[in-house]
Amino acid sequence: MQTYDQLQAQIEELQKQANEIKGQEKSKTIADMKIGITKYSITAAELGFTTKQATGGKPSTKKATSTAKYQKQETGETWSGRGPKPKWLADELEAGKTKEDFLVK
Repeated sequence: MQTYDQLQAQIEELQKQANEIKGQEKSKTIADMKIGITKYSITAAELGFTTKQATGGKPSTKKATSTAKYQKQETGETWSGRGPKPKWLADELEAGKTKEDFLVK
């Protein structure tokens, strides 16, 4: 029966071998990909990669805007119906009105 230290040494040796083989396979795979990309004129966009943005490659933090579903005519304030209910609508609902009274037409 092997000792713990012997098994750890075996693991280290096998890990070294695995890393060496992985590096060789990776190099061959990259070379094959380069040939295919050149042969078929494949673009980064076709592979699903995006180009760097004008912000230095940082993704946009801008959120998509939702279409207004409710609007208070007097002030022009709107709400998409998503997220927390705005104070103006909560106040109107407390005053006895319904959400349907504020639907954008």
